Amino acid sequence: MAATVLLPTTTSAPTNTPTATPQPPIITVWPSLTPTTSPSKTPSLTVTPSIIPTRTQIAFQNTEAEDTCRSTVASHKIAPTIFSEFEFQNLILDYLNLGGSPDNLAAHLTISSENPTPPIVQVVTQDGTRSGIPDIFLTVTLHQFDGYGDTHFYLFTCSNQQYLAHIVFRRAGAGSRAEGLYSGGGVRLESLEDVNADGQPDLFFSVNWPHYAEYFLVTWVNGDFQTLIEYEDNLGDRRTWLDAKPDDVYLADADQDGILEIVAVRTNTQTWVEETQVWRWDGTGYRYP
Repeated sequence: MAATVLLPTTTSAPTNTPTATPQPPIITVWPSLTPTTSPSKTPSLTVTPSIIPTRTQIAFQNTEAEDTCRSTVASHKIAPTIFSEFEFQNLILDYLNLGGSPDNLAAHLTISSENPTPPIVQVVTQDGTRSGIPDIFLTVTLHQFDGYGDTHFYLFTCSNQQYLAHIVFRRAGAGSRAEGLYSGGGVRLESLEDVNADGQPDLFFSVNWPHYAEYFLVTWVNGDFQTLIEYEDNLGDRRTWLDAKPDDVYLADADQDGILEIVAVRTNTQTWVEETQVWRWDGTGYRYP
């Protein structure tokens, strides 16, 4: 039984003191995800326009349920002050439920930003909860100053013709390790696929700083996210993520049994030597060795 994932969130409002000049928008849109053909590393996020992933994933097709929340009203806008609200996912929820098009969400969020340094926005429209209706996965990393930032990952699901908002991950406000979080790229959905071959889609995502990253693997169970990674570090503290350098953790079917392994190049905290670790599925979670 997978344990409930503990994702770091904070409640205090982030500061936003932009000093940079306006830059081109940074938008990633994945309308669908396609099957992985061979293991490969995914490039880390960099602050450049049009970040496009090179690793592809297994798509979960929507064949049984009608897409009752999809809107065709493309003219609906988002207020330019949206990011002045700490819980801005509620304003995105209003946008969607009042007729805003998910297809235009990334562009609206970038244009709506009053910050001269634009947010890094990623949108994935895919059925990630096995409801038969496309969900909307949204990551937003906001610039504060000098590469500092806060980062947010939300899921919007459709129920009874209304979208509902769920927080997947958030680092914002006091104690959020904001230094370098924007310049590193912040949170990014790396993969949406059935990693452990149990028939359920799993979310593999990373949180990126310039020289450090944390990797999470979670699955949707009964309306909540549960972690598929859980272990104790050398200090006996519970961890639900793998820390490594950016790009140094990826998914691959190392033994060709149809179940993906987590391959991680990490520093052994006992010997302080860098090693390649293969984390394997044991029926309840991913373990190493």
